[in-house]
Amino acid sequence: MKAAVLHGPGRLVLEEVDDPPCPPDGILMKVLACSICGTDLKMLKNGHRDLSYPRIMGHELVGEVAEIGAEARPLAEVGEAVQVWPGIACGRCQPCLKGWDNHCERIGILGFNRDGGWCEKLALPQESLQTGLILVERSRSEAFSLTEPLACCCNAQESAEVGEDDLVLILGGGPLGCLNGLLAERKGARVVLAEPLASRRRIIGQARAGWRVVDPAEEDLGQALAEESGAALADVIVPAAPQVSVEALLPLAGPKCRISVFCGPLPGEETVRMDMRAVHYGEIVLAGAYGCSSRHNREAARLIASGEIDLDWLITYRAGLDGIGSAIDHAARREGMRATILPQINRR
Repeated sequence: MKAAVLHGPGRLVLEEVDDPPCPPDGILMKVLACSICGTDLKMLKNGHRDLSYPRIMGHELVGEVAEIGAEARPLAEVGEAVQVWPGIACGRCQPCLKGWDNHCERIGILGFNRDGGWCEKLALPQESLQTGLILVERSRSEAFSLTEPLACCCNAQESAEVGEDDLVLILGGGPLGCLNGLLAERKGARVVLAEPLASRRRIIGQARAGWRVVDPAEEDLGQALAEESGAALADVIVPAAPQVSVEALLPLAGPKCRISVFCGPLPGEETVRMDMRAVHYGEIVLAGAYGCSSRHNREAARLIASGEIDLDWLITYRAGLDGIGSAIDHAARREGMRATILPQINRR
């Protein structure tokens, strides 16, 4: 089969590899759609704490069940489409038993330390069948490839307790910023989104007329917040771009503001200095969020399936595996939104 294999930082090679065997207690699936996220771009360039080489990347995936192992008991039949939570959790450690399986002590992650979806076929172990498979409409495979990033937003907004009438400031209008905006809007919150790229502001403006979308280089964020609520302060702040420094957000934080530490820091910026007086007297909450649990993934899939979250407009580039280089370039230029790999179109 064809697969995009990362052999080291900056060394992604499209090559022919052996088809993976179907595990006796797992399944073999054909990958239908696998989207490219900002973490993928970071991993391609700099690696990641959970990444091992060589590795077939891709963790935002939907596939078709092609074969079922003799000992497997999946929730899907051959020919059915499934969305896959990328975590492979043990189900026995303390975090798993508490429902925090994204913090499993022995976690495997598709596309990180287990092969992922930038390929034509993928084998899934028994652990994935227990918590990681959700039946989806095959015709909406592209949309359901955004389940995992939406689930990450569900995790972040649960921790930040986003609710009705909150004024939510989102910094960064890429796919994750927009997914956070869609989720906050569904919760009854008001959304102010800052995005410096005009191309992305146009896309967002066409799709979400109810959001206040600002160019942070031209408009004062405090003024934009004040025009929305009468106060130049936010109830919730979500930095959806890694270059946003958390400490710089305190002047925009209202009383009891929840700041979501949603993005991993850039190299060299892991340690920050903060005015702890502002945190103390303002009762500011810093809420970390890393990835998503299988529970968040199920909730995100439900929101997509029900139509409560409309995210089809976020996919702005599609390519087969032969075009993965151009898809990665589209994602890296940040002019559109999500680029999605459709591995099976190479075989039609």
